[in-house]
Amino acid sequence: MDALLDAGIAVTLNPVTAHVTQALVADYVAFVAQRLPRVRAISLSAVQPHGRAKDNPDLLPDYRVLKGQVVLAQERANANGIRLLNPYCGLPLCVGWEESAERSVEAVEALEQRSQQAFGVDNRQNKRHGEPCRGCALRTRCGGAWNAYWEVRGGSGIEPPLARVEPWRRGASQATGQRIVAARSPGELPVAESRDAGEPLTSAPPTTWFMTSSLRLGDGAVLRRAGITDLALLTTAAAFNSAHETRRALSELATINQGFEPQQRLRVALGLTALGSLRAAAVAIQRAANVGIDTVDILLVETPTLTRFVDAVRASLPPGVSLSVGPEGVG
Repeated sequence: MDALLDAGIAVTLNPVTAHVTQALVADYVAFVAQRLPRVRAISLSAVQPHGRAKDNPDLLPDYRVLKGQVVLAQERANANGIRLLNPYCGLPLCVGWEESAERSVEAVEALEQRSQQAFGVDNRQNKRHGEPCRGCALRTRCGGAWNAYWEVRGGSGIEPPLARVEPWRRGASQATGQRIVAARSPGELPVAESRDAGEPLTSAPPTTWFMTSSLRLGDGAVLRRAGITDLALLTTAAAFNSAHETRRALSELATINQGFEPQQRLRVALGLTALGSLRAAAVAIQRAANVGIDTVDILLVETPTLTRFVDAVRASLPPGVSLSVGPEGVG
């Protein structure tokens, strides 16, 4: 490395953190600053569960420990003029990188793919979002954690740094990291504009909501072109059960979503302002799950009967679909 630097060749270091070295990341940066002061970039990777590491899962670091180390490492890097990078084989944004999305490969690629139809990052199903990612406003710029991390470490350290707040919840319009766009129909939304070369990555909110009560076939593609990341349907159980075209449009969107990585999928939340009969409500919620809706909020005052109903229906829903109850004012 000294010889390369003497020859005027830039050197980027790529340490790979394992469980045994997870508490030494910040010290590593300090060592580089002292011993190799001409190194200007460090790409921080973490053991991924492939190759021999797949057979030795104890090598995987604990993200709960790494988060504090990454934050401290960035402080030391900034103090010494070193550019710290988060590569694809690095860490989810919530593990110390939420304030440095512009240095995270997945975040940059996800934004470029959405705004310019660039190739983007292909997870190849090696990573996935888990339950903590459900409520994260940054999920559109993060592929989640390695599949094996959820299994070996139970998702330790993965927590949403910014909350994804449905538009009907109080404070949604002021929530950091998201915005709610207004239009009478998806067809009235403008096509998302490409980001200017000099515009910072963080200038656009990671979560953009569109709230409506119904959909038509083709609306899913229109919403994607407009840069919408999350769709909110506000209606009643009876209206949803009778809205055949809306459900067909949601099925169409679910098919489109299958062709994209987790951070690129347009998620759908359903807010029910009235249930009618509990039987009709159960049918509506099950139909919602069947057409790709992953969040159902019953916007009514909770009662013992409603609590028992929600518990019974929740047990019948597929994994990844949440059901909650409670009154909320439209944000």
